[in-house]
Amino acid sequence: GPVQIGTNSDWTQVYATESSAIGVKRDGSVWKWGDLYLRPDGDWYKPREQTHPEPVRWNLDGSDWVARTGSSLFDLVLHRDGSLWISGRLPQNLMRRYFNVEPAGGPWRFGAGTNWAEVDASDNMLAAIKTDGVLVENDLQAYSLFGTSCTRDPSRYSDWIAVTVPWIGSSLALAADGTLSCWIRLPDETADGRTLLGPTRKPFWSLNILNAPSKSP
Repeated sequence: GPVQIGTNSDWTQVYATESSAIGVKRDGSVWKWGDLYLRPDGDWYKPREQTHPEPVRWNLDGSDWVARTGSSLFDLVLHRDGSLWISGRLPQNLMRRYFNVEPAGGPWRFGAGTNWAEVDASDNMLAAIKTDGVLVENDLQAYSLFGTSCTRDPSRYSDWIAVTVPWIGSSLALAADGTLSCWIRLPDETADGRTLLGPTRKPFWSLNILNAPSKSP
């Protein structure tokens, strides 16, 4: 059954990641609990210190963050002005940029753009929606000979309003007309078990959640 986290009752938001959770209080302070591999300052926890059933104060305080996501190694936060910020250990590839170092700490602003509206991430996948409704996928672990990340626009439509990364190698997005679409990479003979070109423009699975259920005969 449900287990209460801590004893406080001033939580306003909560975000789930793969092995940890992020909570925000009324005062704008940010806390994390679960399996935490990095300390708030970006240094590594010792193996016996990684499990945290009680919330730990994090370095992402502020009332202007509108979305928070990430993995066990990094945090991504979306500012109210549409800018994207990252804290922790940088993934190998991020939005067409290849990193050969893993700086710790943060948060740092990623790029100069202010056109991000929604973002979700896991250890190996990032999915985001821009302010113009375009959906973007980013394989965080894929290496490119040209030094750019495997970033794709999996859909030709630009009316997406919400996105999430529900499991490895997939993304799930909701369109303004109620269409819920899922892109998933099927196993093949490539070394990492994913298709070389990534998802097609056609969803692997799609339904409209606003349609009235049909009556059985």
